[in-house]
Amino acid sequence: THYQFSIQRAAGTAVACALFISSISTINLMLLPRLLQHSEISYIFWPAVFSIIPTSMIFAWVGARIANKLPRNTLRRIFGLFLGFIGIYITLSHSG
Repeated sequence: THYQFSIQRAAGTAVACALFISSISTINLMLLPRLLQHSEISYIFWPAVFSIIPTSMIFAWVGARIANKLPRNTLRRIFGLFLGFIGIYITLSHSG
């Protein structure tokens, strides 16, 4: 948004980048035990994968619908507050 792109385009770009990075990471975690010759099948906890994928698909759709209905300034404020809370949480949880 700093470069005057819409918040929807910025969020879409972030999701596309996250999808690429998470796909590469998943492949690495699936292959790493074989490359290191460990006995594990993979470092992925499959029950979590199969519960996260459907809920992510549902709530991505819900979030996109909400983002398209909210005014741009409201969406920017909500996103800013979210980032602020995440920053505070990370700072407090890693300081002790």
